[in-house]
Amino acid sequence: EGKLYDRITLEDVCQRTYYSKTFLNGIFKKKTGYTIMQYYTLVKIREAKKLLEDLSPSAVSHQLRFESPTYFTKVFKKYAGMTPSAYFQRRRDEKLNQS
Repeated sequence: EGKLYDRITLEDVCQRTYYSKTFLNGIFKKKTGYTIMQYYTLVKIREAKKLLEDLSPSAVSHQLRFESPTYFTKVFKKYAGMTPSAYFQRRRDEKLNQS
């Protein structure tokens, strides 16, 4: 989890573990149902949801080191089913309604 705020590639993981991409991804997917990068992205999106409690989508995109805010929006929507802006607004509305 300490690497969530870094950009990590599958090549980085393979270099650290001395396994090939195919072997490492195969074992990981068999155990989790996700490729390594799918899982890493899923964890980053979970963190993004937490950060969106207090930060703007643009700030979250930057903090989690996505390539661009546009790419962050695309990935977030794929995994969360809505844009980061819609999620941010929904959470903000929920907080106001709780007050």
